Amino acid sequence: MQKWEYLIAVRVENKFSIEWADKKYEKMNGGEVLNELGQEGWELTTMTAWKWGGDASDVKIHYIFKRPCA
Repeated sequence: MQKWEYLIAVRVENKFSIEWADKKYEKMNGGEVLNELGQEGWELTTMTAWKWGGDASDVKIHYIFKRPCA
């Protein structure tokens, strides 16, 4: 039976900034992060937006990836 491992990358967006929660990606745009993870074998399965307070522009976007276990 196929087994999977999962990764969640979080991008924080508000009216002042857009940044990745993981500082590993802080100087990368969205396409660069997706391409890097794809090269590592990760497949984007879904994205979900979570409002986390403040005004309507404050949101966290969760990018959920999976890849086969090694």
